[in-house]
Amino acid sequence: MKWLSILAFWCVVGMASAQAEPFSRPTADGLAILNGQIDFPAGATPGAKLPAVVLIAGSGLFDRHMLVGVSGTPADFVFDDLSAALTAKGLAVVRYDYRGVTCNTRDPRIAAVKDIGQQQALIGDLCVDQAVRSTVTPETNLDDFATVVAHARAHPRIDAARLGLLGMSEGVLYIGRLLARDAALARAVMLIGAPLESPMAIMQWQSTDRIETSLRAMMSSPDRLTADEIRTKHAGSRLQPFPLTALLPKSGDAWTAAELDQLKDIREKAFAGARAASLINADTDPYPGAGVTRASYRWWNMFHRDNTPVIDHYTRFKGAVTIAIGEKDSQVDVERQKAAFAKSALATSGQTGAANVMWLTYPGRGHVLGEHALLAPMDPAIRDALAARIAADLGIK
Repeated sequence: MKWLSILAFWCVVGMASAQAEPFSRPTADGLAILNGQIDFPAGATPGAKLPAVVLIAGSGLFDRHMLVGVSGTPADFVFDDLSAALTAKGLAVVRYDYRGVTCNTRDPRIAAVKDIGQQQALIGDLCVDQAVRSTVTPETNLDDFATVVAHARAHPRIDAARLGLLGMSEGVLYIGRLLARDAALARAVMLIGAPLESPMAIMQWQSTDRIETSLRAMMSSPDRLTADEIRTKHAGSRLQPFPLTALLPKSGDAWTAAELDQLKDIREKAFAGARAASLINADTDPYPGAGVTRASYRWWNMFHRDNTPVIDHYTRFKGAVTIAIGEKDSQVDVERQKAAFAKSALATSGQTGAANVMWLTYPGRGHVLGEHALLAPMDPAIRDALAARIAADLGIK
């Protein structure tokens, strides 16, 4: 991105933030301060209580903007983009910086540096309090989200009876765990790129079956996948985030079915070794141990220990549930998530809550419901439709 567009973008963010209400709340463990903002619709009456949506991001060093794109446009900031769509529907929007995170790579001090290694060092110096990030566990992630939700519910301009929760990716887990504590905290939830299987199942699929099954899906014959087929279909597949060179046949001009079987075998053995090596670390050790600290190993090893399907945390919730997944999502497989839901108590117990679940699947869309299998921007038509849906669920027609 050129300097002019960087400065123009930050001016826009500054103007938007000037109309927002910032907040700071201590974490439940007293180890950090959570900073965030509440965006109110333009022209909202100060004395009116508004329906609101609390946003929670997925895995990463995310601030309240949730930067996950590389298009160089403002829509790379998923939560800025969503907030604009939601406030346009008359909703207040609550979002926050993950503990220990204060900025992102679009910060001009970092964006001006072209060397990736130097960028990573600057992120650690400028955007991340690594001592605070070393305190991150699944439990602190949940408690931090609960703190922000409590702030929203107590706010004099927010109608706590019309509160929605919107989660991306791993954020779906913490919405579920919060609702398992108190199913009446929200009236509606929206789950984007939703992992409904257990954290362990998601990690295992990502580490083993994802590449082999995705390559098989490209095959035009039952026993041969050519390099040319991979080159042609790569950008339209869930393997788009992977370098093309890593997916091409290791020898010759094609993968055979037998070689793909071997690839699956190799990846399963590698995953078993990586899992064992990870679990050796103490829960309090910083993850990943080199470079910028992202969390504690207790957080990382949740993906090696937690075998509870995420959807099971939603069993007692009676409000509206929208599950939105792109069919070329690189992080979760939509059919596996549908299968996890079908086995859940929410789907099989006959509770009225199950009737309130809407599935939205999008062909050719990825994890953030855009053209890329992983990255923003979100498709604007999908974004606007989702904003309209949760607004309706919260009583705005």
